[in-house]
Amino acid sequence: MYEGFESQNFDFWDTQFQTNGTLAISNVNPAAGAYHMRATVNAVAAQKRVCLLKSFPSAQLKHVQAIIEYANGDGASTNRLTLLALYPSTASDPYLAIITMQGGKLYVQYRHSGGYPRLDTGAIMPPKTKARLELSVKIGAGTGEVHAWLNGQEIANITGVDNSVDGQISTMRTGAVFADVDYPAEIVDVDEVRIEDAYIGIPPLDPTMRTLVPLVIICTFVVIGALSLRGKKT
Repeated sequence: MYEGFESQNFDFWDTQFQTNGTLAISNVNPAAGAYHMRATVNAVAAQKRVCLLKSFPSAQLKHVQAIIEYANGDGASTNRLTLLALYPSTASDPYLAIITMQGGKLYVQYRHSGGYPRLDTGAIMPPKTKARLELSVKIGAGTGEVHAWLNGQEIANITGVDNSVDGQISTMRTGAVFADVDYPAEIVDVDEVRIEDAYIGIPPLDPTMRTLVPLVIICTFVVIGALSLRGKKT
């Protein structure tokens, strides 16, 4: 599946979330083509959810990718902005895995044995810089996996995951999937969304992107047993 927003509408998507913000089609500095999606997040003391949801046939392995840019960030470095996510089924389900920005750094958080461990990837994603983010989840009872890539370079390689309670992957979200209560006003631009059954990487004949994010470090993390570290649910 592919969405480049050139149709200038959201017909491809199943659900639009606009809690404390708005979604729009914009022609200001797209990653490719003439248009992209813009999520505008309002500065209110409440949780923000300004994103798009796409459903697909249930699968045990799924990859999602998008070119994403955020404008401002949180100078205090204490609040999260989730940019890309995979979910088991309905909009109310807890996520299977998310890529989150906090203080200009990228984190991966994922479901494991009823908890939500969080991995600091060490990768940097500064504001006003386009980044090609890719996220994948494999379902398994101790054999599950979660991976993330930044501009084609792997930044998270998590194995030994137990996410079998969910049994399937059925939806993805992108935009300002979640922003914490104290997260300030923000703009998140999304373009070139892809949903596949295998690694996507850098598609051939891809239009020239503007200002790629530099890669800082590649992280590998193996889950051993049931981890006690838990995080907030989206």
